[in-house]
Amino acid sequence: MSKQITSAFGEAKYPHLNQPDTEFNSEGLYQVKLLVSKEDAQKDIKIIDDVIKEQLIIEGKKQPNKTDKFKRAPLPCTPTL
Repeated sequence: MSKQITSAFGEAKYPHLNQPDTEFNSEGLYQVKLLVSKEDAQKDIKIIDDVIKEQLIIEGKKQPNKTDKFKRAPLPCTPTL
């Protein structure tokens, strides 16, 4: 996916944009948790779900004889508001 997507406006919680967060990773991670209302997040959640579905279809075509489910990582979005 090469197009740029802008997420909903929200409040940054624990941003690590200038210096990496090294608390749990010695190499450091640049990250930010974005707090948005549940209603505002629906568009972004749909985009994430669509990308996951697209990738599952691609992987299914690569491995047509695979009968067990693909392993899935935890979703990057957790509705909290």
